[in-house]
Amino acid sequence: MPPTELSDQPLTLADSSPSPAPLPLPPIPTRLDFANVEATLTDIPRQLIVRPWIDPVTESTGHDPHSRYVELFWLGVLGPTATWLIRRFADGLEMFPDGYELDLHETAQAIGLSALPGKSAAFARALGRCVLFGMAHRNDDGFDVRRMVPSLEYRHLKRLPEHLRLAHVEWHHEHRIDQPSVVERQRAEAVAEALLRTGDDAPTVERRLSLLGIRPDIIVAALRSARAKPYAA
Repeated sequence: MPPTELSDQPLTLADSSPSPAPLPLPPIPTRLDFANVEATLTDIPRQLIVRPWIDPVTESTGHDPHSRYVELFWLGVLGPTATWLIRRFADGLEMFPDGYELDLHETAQAIGLSALPGKSAAFARALGRCVLFGMAHRNDDGFDVRRMVPSLEYRHLKRLPEHLRLAHVEWHHEHRIDQPSVVERQRAEAVAEALLRTGDDAPTVERRLSLLGIRPDIIVAALRSARAKPYAA
């Protein structure tokens, strides 16, 4: 039986519908504007539908929301409430992979928050941070949410204190299977240079390289090298 605080109810057609096909990735803002994100959360109904955000790249290379990686590195970026919230979302999708109904008031109370209306309420702001940092995407009747959390991008790493930035480098050295080949580094750098030449800014280039399945450590090195070229100055 699912936890009562989640008010999880399987969707009516969940058992008869085929598994959802991969969808185009909703855009993630490159210029973080929290006010604009909050503006999309003003009329959230009490009952909404949570569905999986289909992203084959992140689901093959990402991290479980309950993992040590999220606890160490994403917590300082998302904040504690949003971190707990993405874990609640993931728990619900583990029980109901095609989607489920969520009662916002009960969920807010379950993580120690009041369910006050309005975009300035703590729970609404936590939802806003989930959207802002690419963990969830608003749709017509609820949210598409990630089942796996991507590795931190360089722009997010800059928000962390120095000891966690160093720990992140060590973590990648310990957990990666092999060292990137010269060809991998050269290809990533060539793509980064080409994108910068077309006018993309660094966060956009980073996002595009990530969608190609390039490892975060290779992306950081490729961007650093590409931006050092004269045309990028």
